[in-house]
Amino acid sequence: MKNEKNKKVTLEGLARMVAEGFDKTATKEDLKGVENKIWSKLAEHDARFGKLEYRVDEIYEIVVDREKDVLNLEVRVNKLEDNVKVLNKQL
Repeated sequence: MKNEKNKKVTLEGLARMVAEGFDKTATKEDLKGVENKIWSKLAEHDARFGKLEYRVDEIYEIVVDREKDVLNLEVRVNKLEDNVKVLNKQL
């Protein structure tokens, strides 16, 4: 503190500091540009998510169909096993 000089803040100095601070502040136009970029990116992502959702739905339908096939095969194998058991008893 001994090495620090006492500084007097004048009205002009304070006004200059405030003005310099506002020079570095974004304008409404700057913010509008950022907002437009954000909305544009959101629209892109929305479209991409829509495509992904469509693909997931297609995959789900395929899985459901394959599940039905597997269940049908399981029933057929069980019938075959039962028939083999009956044939074994007859021999």
